[in-house]
Amino acid sequence: MTAGAATNLADLVGRTLLVPLVSGQPISTAFALDQRVIPAGYAAVPLRPAEATVAAIVRPGERVDVIGQLRADTAPSLLANNLVVLTVTTPRTSGFLKSTSEASLIVVLANTSVAAQLAGASLAGPVAIALRS
Repeated sequence: MTAGAATNLADLVGRTLLVPLVSGQPISTAFALDQRVIPAGYAAVPLRPAEATVAAIVRPGERVDVIGQLRADTAPSLLANNLVVLTVTTPRTSGFLKSTSEASLIVVLANTSVAAQLAGASLAGPVAIALRS
């Protein structure tokens, strides 16, 4: 047994991986964030992607870069990179044609200073989400 490795699968269920893993690698609970508990100094930031279909391909645990504008009169720039996706929300559809005016949200984990910048940028408009490998 590897020191620090999770020994009970239930300790990992419902958590988001913070690091990439390879097959057979022991998993520590430190590698997986419990989405109900945000670490001190961090915040969960909901982002509305500029391209709505990106929410369909982003999954919890993946890492993304965020591009946007701090103000409406500035050029887009890289606002944050290598952020962990906590969850992706998709609007509920209703009605005969199954349409909705709500947009999907991608919730990322960011330190508080980056979170404040992302929240401010999201007020200026939607942001672009770039998937990382």
